[in-house]
Amino acid sequence: MTSIKLTDIGTASMASDLSNFALYYDTDGDFSNGVTGQYGPGVAAATGETVTFTNSLVISAGTTYYFYVAF
Repeated sequence: MTSIKLTDIGTASMASDLSNFALYYDTDGDFSNGVTGQYGPGVAAATGETVTFTNSLVISAGTTYYFYVAF
C-alpha cells in the first residue's frame, strides 16, 4: 500500500474546520493500548475536502489493519 486518501462528505470543512491530520495503524483493534505505527510523515494538511497520506506499508496476508485518524 502506498497511499490513503480521506475525503470529507459531511458538514465540517476539512480545510477550515480541521487541521494537523495524522494517521496511525494497529493490528489488534485496541487503540487504548498503543498503536503499531504512524502511516505517513508527521502531520498532513487538507487540500479542499481531501487529505492524502503517502507511505509504504507492507500488508501481511491474514492480518487485519485498523487505521485511526487524528486531527
